[in-house]
Amino acid sequence: MTKLSMLPLGSVCKIYNIASDAQNKNRLLELGFIEGTKVEIIKKSPAGDPTAYGVRGTVIALRSEDAENILVIPVSSEVDLKNEVIENGVYKSICRS
Repeated sequence: MTKLSMLPLGSVCKIYNIASDAQNKNRLLELGFIEGTKVEIIKKSPAGDPTAYGVRGTVIALRSEDAENILVIPVSSEVDLKNEVIENGVYKSICRS
């Protein structure tokens, strides 16, 4: 587990938890940063801050101080994504019986 702000460009991760005060946590949740959601680090500003993240079918720019409050689990790309599909912009695991 690591902070979203620590991942390099092009990384894919899954949100584990948001460690922030209630007001900031609610704002991040409203933006789509919800536990279990896949996030891709898309682009960093030339100055290094903010960073653009792909979340639920949209691109959101976050300052590093906000991204530091988001704890994530890095995903090893295709291996972890191959059993998932997107429904309404949200990754859902495919259940096999």
